[in-house]
Amino acid sequence: MNMDYKSIGLEENSLYEVLATTFSIESENQFVPNTASMGIRILNNGLISMSPYPSTKTFQNLNQIPLVTLNFVDNIFLYALTSLKGSNMLNNIKGEKENFYDYYQLKSLTHFKDQLKAKKLQESFSIPFIKDSWAIIISEVKMRNNRHKEDEFGMLKLTEFLLSPILIKKFRESYKLFNRAENITLETIILATRLKVAFEVKDKSSLDQINYKIAENVKTINRFSKNERVLRSLEYIQQYIEKFKD
Repeated sequence: MNMDYKSIGLEENSLYEVLATTFSIESENQFVPNTASMGIRILNNGLISMSPYPSTKTFQNLNQIPLVTLNFVDNIFLYALTSLKGSNMLNNIKGEKENFYDYYQLKSLTHFKDQLKAKKLQESFSIPFIKDSWAIIISEVKMRNNRHKEDEFGMLKLTEFLLSPILIKKFRESYKLFNRAENITLETIILATRLKVAFEVKDKSSLDQINYKIAENVKTINRFSKNERVLRSLEYIQQYIEKFKD
């Protein structure tokens, strides 16, 4: 495998937060994309490690169609928008639903021939990616490993998807480094996703702890940030967490 990860600034064994786009198929050649924030790591053998939670749409889609686009974006609001899904996901945000995705055509996916035929797909078709990405990596699932992860909710069995890149495409240069407010906002988005888990398992102690951390982060950000995308993200986070209050 000879993919130049350094062409988009990636290093081996470093953890990166990206937006992963998978898709399901509703009808013949009709794709329904789904995007979520996801941690990835470049391994020494050139594969990419990603471990979505079993209950997520990302996990379900990868088991149906083993292809994923890893989107590299520098807009913090897109992390909030894609990670904190609800009934109003993209629907109440004027203009963004229609302009969110573009498609990149892949040719001669012969190694997927049987799977594609079963899904009534051609060997050449277009893969969704986020229009606002400055770079993408389109990857296929090479293998799966079972592993266990312990967190505040106990021991969880996860599937590690090992991805083999098909294409690395850089659309433009990006020298963006998230500033302090954006980093705390990303942390708050991840906390909000954990809030949903705590709510579903009725873990009041964890709910209280996560809500406290979110509130403290919001106070910190509001003290020193006037970044429009950060403030828009906080507004979206607050709207999302209202669903998990008693």
